[in-house]
Amino acid sequence: MASGEVPTWNRNSPSIRRIMADIRELQRDPSDQYAAKPLEDNMFDWHFVIRGPVGTDFEGGVYHGRIILPNDYPFKPPSIMLLTENGRWEINTKICLSISAYHPEEWQPAWGIRTILEALISFMVTPGEGALGALDYTPQERLDEIEDEPYTDWLLYYAIALALIIFGILYRKALHAFREEF
Repeated sequence: MASGEVPTWNRNSPSIRRIMADIRELQRDPSDQYAAKPLEDNMFDWHFVIRGPVGTDFEGGVYHGRIILPNDYPFKPPSIMLLTENGRWEINTKICLSISAYHPEEWQPAWGIRTILEALISFMVTPGEGALGALDYTPQERLDEIEDEPYTDWLLYYAIALALIIFGILYRKALHAFREEF
């Protein structure tokens, strides 16, 4: 896709319509606890940034991750992975949560990207109990894990977070085009 070119999608697809609704919802009512956007060329691959919950071992942390939506989203759950050290989940590994593809029987189609992010923040403080991708670190082990991460990686993650929040221009254009057509 050429720079500045707005991608085209099948606007009749229930998945694309739902993804566009998720984008509108996050833009209409942004949170200071998280931000998320799909990739420019793949609406099913989202990157997000969440803040660690206040009053927990994760407070002050900023965590970057991915949500990979299935082609039949919202009727099937997404895969979720964290890309930054966090002391709760393994990095670059799909994690097992009731809101993830590991538990399709618990997934509700009414849940969207906002629900996924809010649930993920809530799950940060629960025990891993051997779930796939989970870590059961002590508070000190979490701190040690995060402190071992090089400064340049944190700088990169903050830059990604900033880019996710600021660079919604193509998506606003796509939303505008979508609204004009319907």
